[in-house]
Amino acid sequence: MAVRTGFLLLALCLIIGIGRAARPRLNISDIDLWVTTISKDLTKFRRAVLGADSLETSYKASGVSSGAVKDTQASLLLQTVKNRIQALMWRSEKQVERIRGRAEELFAGHSARNFSCSAFTSQPYSRATAVVKLDPASPTPAPSGVDYCNQIATLDLRPDPRLFDAETDRNTSTSQVAQFVYHASNEILNVANWTDGLEDVMKQNATDDQTVQWQYFGSKQGLMKIYPGVQWFPQNLGTAEKGLAMDPFDCRNQNWYLMSETYPKDLVLVIDNSGSMMGSGSIMANRTMTEFFATLTANDYFNVLLAMGTQTTSASYVRYVTDVYNGTLLQATDANKNKMMELLNEDRAKLMASSRNLQAQGLADLGGALTEAFQLLRLVKENKTAVSAGGVQAIALVTDSTPEDYAAVFAKFNPDRQVRLFTYLMGQEARDAPVVKSMACANRGYFGQVSTMSDAKATVLHYLPVMARPNSKSQDRFFTWSDVHQNQIPTVGMSDNAKRALFTSVSQAAYDLRRNSTVNAGVIGVAGADLAMNQFDQLGPAWELGPLAYIFIVNNNGFVIYHPELRTIDSSGNPLLFYSSRDIASIEVPADSVPVFNEPDYNLTLRTALVQRQTGTFDFARIRLYNGNSRSQRITYRYLTTPLLSSEVAGSNSSRQTPFSLGLALPWQSGQQWPLPLAYTANASNVGANLASAEIGALLSTCLLPVVSTGNLSACQPALSLGVGLSSNFEFCDFSESLRVAFSANPVCAAAQALAMNQTAQAGMSCSAQFLSRLRVDAAASLDSPNIWRAAFAANSSTEPARLLGATGGYTFLWCGGSGLARWLVDPALNGSLSMPRWQNGTRISCTSARLPWLRTNRR
Repeated sequence: MAVRTGFLLLALCLIIGIGRAARPRLNISDIDLWVTTISKDLTKFRRAVLGADSLETSYKASGVSSGAVKDTQASLLLQTVKNRIQALMWRSEKQVERIRGRAEELFAGHSARNFSCSAFTSQPYSRATAVVKLDPASPTPAPSGVDYCNQIATLDLRPDPRLFDAETDRNTSTSQVAQFVYHASNEILNVANWTDGLEDVMKQNATDDQTVQWQYFGSKQGLMKIYPGVQWFPQNLGTAEKGLAMDPFDCRNQNWYLMSETYPKDLVLVIDNSGSMMGSGSIMANRTMTEFFATLTANDYFNVLLAMGTQTTSASYVRYVTDVYNGTLLQATDANKNKMMELLNEDRAKLMASSRNLQAQGLADLGGALTEAFQLLRLVKENKTAVSAGGVQAIALVTDSTPEDYAAVFAKFNPDRQVRLFTYLMGQEARDAPVVKSMACANRGYFGQVSTMSDAKATVLHYLPVMARPNSKSQDRFFTWSDVHQNQIPTVGMSDNAKRALFTSVSQAAYDLRRNSTVNAGVIGVAGADLAMNQFDQLGPAWELGPLAYIFIVNNNGFVIYHPELRTIDSSGNPLLFYSSRDIASIEVPADSVPVFNEPDYNLTLRTALVQRQTGTFDFARIRLYNGNSRSQRITYRYLTTPLLSSEVAGSNSSRQTPFSLGLALPWQSGQQWPLPLAYTANASNVGANLASAEIGALLSTCLLPVVSTGNLSACQPALSLGVGLSSNFEFCDFSESLRVAFSANPVCAAAQALAMNQTAQAGMSCSAQFLSRLRVDAAASLDSPNIWRAAFAANSSTEPARLLGATGGYTFLWCGGSGLARWLVDPALNGSLSMPRWQNGTRISCTSARLPWLRTNRR
């Protein structure tokens, strides 16, 4: 009936397009005849041209049948994926813990020395911004009489398949130093000296776990130790050669560093906006505020108060940047920080000074501003509102002078000094410096003077070690997980694929273990590692979840960490603004909801469960995007949610909390997953289990010649007469280096090599027996399909296949199996017009559809 209705609507649409003068009368019997004829032709096309009967017979003979996923199986699937992700997070945390532990040992055993660059006989450390690639044909001559602090390092850089083919040297590490920090200062040379011992730990981590990617240690002085070694971009080989390239990267401003250095914080910035600040003072205050914003993460909350007066009277007052922000704190997301700066800049851009609401003028009531700041912090703390980080609290005062020390204000509102006060004096005049400094010291803070614009960054950063004192004294070694971010370690010649690779970072602060009367415990740096998002493709693979099913991960702020529909770049390939704080409610939108422009539904029940880390089940229909967001389909989903721990093994008592929740989305209809995935029974898993290498090669249309030790795969290529590929990035084994290269170059050949191994060898590489058995079944079932397609192309025009296919040609046949194996055949009439990368033999292609296995034919 549904088919009949669909064709009836089509017929009616065609009639509408006909002129009013010609209105043919249609009988329902005529429409029934059309529907019946088309239905019969489609059935014949499916059998005679696509060869569906042959496929179904092959699958049936292999013991493969349709099956359903119901509530019990869905919960079991969720738990299986959860256990894998938790084990991965546990391993990642242990790797960071080893780096942190070794850093603390090295620092405790280090005695500061006075280094002299002229006394070195070799490079004190490999500076990532001064690296050249080793050229075997032109060996680097041994230096003589050189300044080793500025000597260029030579690295054996090669494409690294673990890191999206970015060029690295796994035999060494390199160090990046923030640009405004002198790389050869005695302080940095001491840090480079004691962090040298971290390289062995990082190498061992990479040896123990093939999934390990970037590892690093950022010191509080601004030196970042990176493994594997890289040629940092931009390079700074000296002003004579390349000029001084600007590089804003500073490890101490990265989210992973900031989140681990201190507990989450509430911060109120009090800006002196009096007439005396007009001009350079106001400019430096804005720069100081910008640097403060750079130290805030989405786990922090903030607001800005302006202390100002009027031009016509002596009245002074305190105001927020906008009335919308009155009496509250804002989450320090990139969007909120950007909005705050936009409001300030828009006000400054107004032509008439009289129309500017935030114009620096009059006399500032700093006492009133400090009172408002203390009351605001007390309000959010005592009420335990959602607009508070729930951690440490601070006020930062930015001014060019102060008439008093406001001791009465502090005595009334901060008697226990639980709120730290940081004071910053603008300009080179220092007449009020003692008073401004005493205010900070009286409230367990820090005083800094910003004499020039270039001072702002370094001066602001000094407040963070003070904020870290509570966790430093207790040596609270908590782990933090960052928001999703693109590759943070830029290398020379990095491909777009490597630049856009998405990661989350796990990190842990390292502390000074020395405890005596002359040493204050503090953070010496932060250890970290990056976990690529494609790792989650391996842990919840499409072949296991079923068609159009997917997993996603959300953090405690509701931000998406992993989701197949998370877009991070625009149509031009540029990063989208605020992609790292994309809310799950902006992706998982019920199809029947009323959209609000640019505003997600924060009350979505699914979002609430994920943010509050609850276990639950939810059903609703949504518009599912797939095939690179180029296609959409309305689907009813069942969502299952559960909190993620960091756990060594399932059910282990050794587990830690994480900020993440896991979601599993399954197409659901009439109480079960729909469409029904194929069930590969135990009998099916044994199909082709004892095939010889040549037979496996025939199944996958590959030639299995030996792969030489250098990893050259030119001898292993699919037959050119047949398109064959894998539609997913699932790494079915813990690859050896040679097999990893094979997988990166040609996943079908890598699969053929894995299938050719005996079971002992497969087990030694932790290969997925379930995936490989499915791959064998799919390969065997579809082996004859290309012959059927070729026969349809070659059929005489009077035959049924030729009649159904049509005379004009221009068809492409595509088949996708449940394992992701794909076969295709392009009509010779297209003259190779589809010889694009996604159609090349052996490549990964898109096989997303409503049902797997499936057949498709496209006509050009």
